[in-house]
Amino acid sequence: MKKIITGFSLVELLTALAISTLIVLGIGQSFISQKVSYNAQNGLSRVQQTGRFVVEYVGNDIRRAGFPGIVEEASPFFDAIIPALSTDGGGNASDSITLMYRATEDCFGVTPPLYADGERYAKNQYSIVGGNLVCTTFDETDTQISTDVLTRGVQNMQILYGLNNQYVSASTLTTGDWASVTAVRVAFLVNSVDDTTDFTDTNTYALLNADALGPFNDTQRRRVFTTTSTIRNRLDRS
Repeated sequence: MKKIITGFSLVELLTALAISTLIVLGIGQSFISQKVSYNAQNGLSRVQQTGRFVVEYVGNDIRRAGFPGIVEEASPFFDAIIPALSTDGGGNASDSITLMYRATEDCFGVTPPLYADGERYAKNQYSIVGGNLVCTTFDETDTQISTDVLTRGVQNMQILYGLNNQYVSASTLTTGDWASVTAVRVAFLVNSVDDTTDFTDTNTYALLNADALGPFNDTQRRRVFTTTSTIRNRLDRS
C-alpha cells in the first residue's frame, strides 16, 4: 500500500505568510514606538538634570559671593561681583557674571591664588560658550587663570540684579550701584543636546526681560529654569 504524503496547500502557505508578516510588523511597530518614547523621556530627563545642576551650582556661588562679609569699599581688590567681568549681552545674547569670595577652592575645585592681604579668593566667571555653561577663573589683577566647560546643553543665560526692590540688567547699573546689589536672578535655557524623534521644537522661550528665543524648528527638547539667590554677605549692609 502506497503511503500518501500531503503538505500545505498554496492557500495555506500564503495565509501563514500573511499572518507572520503581520506579527513581524506589529513587533517592529512596537519597537519603534518604545524607542520614540525612550528618546523623548531621555531628552526630558537630561534637560531636567542639567537644569537642576546649573540652578544649584550657580545659585550656591551667588550666595557665597562676598564672603566673609568684609566691607568691600575698604578693600582695594575685594568685591562680591566683579563689574568689569560681568556683562550684559544685549537683546537675547547671553549675559555673564563674575563672583568673588574667600575660599580654598574655585569653581573647578582648584586652590585659588593668594591675594595681597595673604588670603585666597575665588573669582569665578560664568558664561555661555558654544551651548555650554563655562566657568573661567581670574586672579587678583583680573588675569585669566583657566577656563573649562561645567556642563553641556545650556543654550542661553540671562541675568538681572536686585537693586532697591527691583531687578535690572547689568547695563543699567552705575559704578556705585554694584556694591548695593543684594540678589541676583538668573534664567537658563537648557536643551537636551541630542535630537529626539517625532518632535519639532516650534516653541519660543522668554528669559527674564530678554527678547524671546526661538522657534528653533529642530528636534531638541528645551526648558527654561529660573532662580533668584541673595548675596547673603551683603544683607546686613542693605
